Amino acid sequence: MFGNVLIILNILLLCINLTIAVVLFILFTNLLKERINEKIIQYRDFNQIAKKNGTVFVGDSLTEFYHVHEFFHSHHIYNRGIASDTTRGVLARLNSNVISLMPKMIFLQIGTNDFNKPHAVDYITNNIKLIIEKIKAELPETKIYLISLYPINPKIKFLGRISTYPRKNKKIDHVNNLLKDYAENNDITYIDINGELKDEKGNLRAEYTMDGLHITYSGYQLITNILKKHLDKFDE
Repeated sequence: MFGNVLIILNILLLCINLTIAVVLFILFTNLLKERINEKIIQYRDFNQIAKKNGTVFVGDSLTEFYHVHEFFHSHHIYNRGIASDTTRGVLARLNSNVISLMPKMIFLQIGTNDFNKPHAVDYITNNIKLIIEKIKAELPETKIYLISLYPINPKIKFLGRISTYPRKNKKIDHVNNLLKDYAENNDITYIDINGELKDEKGNLRAEYTMDGLHITYSGYQLITNILKKHLDKFDE
């Protein structure tokens, strides 16, 4: 009888833990949505008074956490990245957050948060194409730079497997190959940063990340050195 009581208690504890996990997940998801909506509104309002014809970086956390104003201080530049954003999210906010600035250059890097979608490779690739097609339709004179998706490193201790899930470098490479082909056939400049960030095993170099997904200062220094050539060349 005592054994049955223990089993029941263990089941109850499991149910309680699962309930707590679900509640925390819902709360986190709602807070995340609120933050994204807040950033979209901020960018929309900022754009109404911002100087036009500059350079815009658009994407997710890999863009938002990139201090482009500091790295490219001599350029007229705006960061319109939003952490946790997706390809669909960028497509939905494109008019208010990007096109309204009427930029002469756009640097686009998006897609890593979409690998939980069914048929993720095609889903990401097709949505990026839609984003670019919309930009070209609204801003035909704007120069578009398509930045490759960055590699991940699930082997980083403690956080690697959690922060990178469900991303896989093989699928990231597949997306990048498709994007490169698309760019070459559609007058888009494709910038391969993925390969520059990889170690000998094909993972994001440990010195360029703390959690296996996001980029450290030294990683952004490398990225800046690659992108600076394109900004400076366009300004010549």
